[in-house]
Amino acid sequence: SVAQGDLQPYIQQAIDQVSYLYLSTVHLCSRHLRLWINRDLAQSQPLPRVAY
Repeated sequence: SVAQGDLQPYIQQAIDQVSYLYLSTVHLCSRHLRLWINRDLAQSQPLPRVAY
């Protein structure tokens, strides 16, 4: 059987990758949400909008 100490680096690496994926996903989602909210606010105001 594999010793627990041998698995430690692999486990740590997996945890790092998962947390990185999670954080980057949350970051992307929040950025998209902010873009959507900004666009909705811009559309609801009767001000002339600058073309993107």
